[in-house]
Amino acid sequence: MTFTGTDACGNSPKNMFVARFEENLFRGDREALAEAVAEDCALEIVRAEGVETSAGRDDVVDALVELSNPRPSSERSERRPFERGHFEAGHLEAAITHGKAAAAWGRWEMPDGDRDSEAEARVEHFSHTFWFATLKAQSFAQIRVFQP
Repeated sequence: MTFTGTDACGNSPKNMFVARFEENLFRGDREALAEAVAEDCALEIVRAEGVETSAGRDDVVDALVELSNPRPSSERSERRPFERGHFEAGHLEAAITHGKAAAAWGRWEMPDGDRDSEAEARVEHFSHTFWFATLKAQSFAQIRVFQP
């Protein structure tokens, strides 16, 4: 598993906080994610079929870890499910901040089907927005994840 792009965020501590969060999300690091979200953090996962909301550190971290544990889409249900750590690569294209607002986007790549096959990796693009709890950028008060 490789994750790239975290060094492209300049010398901004806030940008680096967001970049580290994205890498921890990619790796499914529950402890690091819990340190980055406020006790009363709210998470919205926006999908075509609607918005799923979680509130409070424990529920938000559970939902975030679930995002880092990819599942096959319904049309691929006959294939072996993806497992944690099955990501092959992740790339953070940008992490930007302004005041209490932040955004990050990039892509995660996972194998398409059985690892023994020669199928190409499946790419999933991500876009996340954040609202810091304070201007010091020590934790997130709100996170919004946009999913296909």
